Amino acid sequence: MEKTGTVPEKDLQIIQEIIGPQLKQGKRVKVLTTRGGALAIDYCIINDGNQHFSNEIFLLITGFGSGWTGIAKFGYDLAILGNEVCMVSMPGYGNSNDPFLPCYVIDKTRRDDVDILAKFIEKVLPEKKVHLIGHSMAAEIITNLAYRHPKFITSIVLLTPAGFEKRGRLEVVIKFIANGIMHSIAFRGNKVWAELKKFLPKEKNPFALSRLRQRLGEWNRLCCKNKSLTAFKGISKDIPIACMWAAKDFVFPKEGSSLFSFKKVTGSRYFSVVLLPLWHNVTMEGSEKTAQAVDDFVRHQVN
Repeated sequence: MEKTGTVPEKDLQIIQEIIGPQLKQGKRVKVLTTRGGALAIDYCIINDGNQHFSNEIFLLITGFGSGWTGIAKFGYDLAILGNEVCMVSMPGYGNSNDPFLPCYVIDKTRRDDVDILAKFIEKVLPEKKVHLIGHSMAAEIITNLAYRHPKFITSIVLLTPAGFEKRGRLEVVIKFIANGIMHSIAFRGNKVWAELKKFLPKEKNPFALSRLRQRLGEWNRLCCKNKSLTAFKGISKDIPIACMWAAKDFVFPKEGSSLFSFKKVTGSRYFSVVLLPLWHNVTMEGSEKTAQAVDDFVRHQVN
């Protein structure tokens, strides 16, 4: 998609008449937690009315610091390829409720975030074949979901996965900011995004005071090598997996990831590795390339 000029008339019509109104209708659903009580989870479902397969859906989970609106451009790019798309804000992101701290536990034996996402799928998408896509930090989340709750998943795609390597906290902060600046420059002037933003709801700041404790915990987990590789190795052999790295990403490059070093295919599982010519945020700048790669994987390797 050109960064300058105008949006093609066909795309503009799709945004204004189909995708835009659906983005504006963000939804909320109450999901019970393992500690009792319920959290309201914010989400949005879009498609262009011409899905390849009506019983399939792409479920998109955003990375650090973003609710579902932060992945809306990528969702749009998947939708115009003829797919139904669901975008969800995890607890403490977007307009989803904040989790019940300190009872929101994420450790080697318990994953409240994963359990909540599984219950969301069970409640909102019970009849769907779910293709789960997680960007950056969310790649670690969906890896654990596929390991712990395989019955809900048809395939998984890990986009520029983070959390599978041990890194210095200050190093990651500096590189994360630098990469974000370069991404912003590359993405500046995207007319499709400018049109989509007109329909997006206002979201709560992810760095609001009430959410800082959660953000610090997540950042610490991203920089410390965790047990997610063990979960990755334990995913059912029947679930196809694709890992997609960005060639320009120097924050979480493929060479430093334990996932990249683990390329052995076991049983019938298909483990695909794809390299995209983009920066870390492959769901914004160049998201149409990411959408095409994901669509190709699902259509040719999964179905």
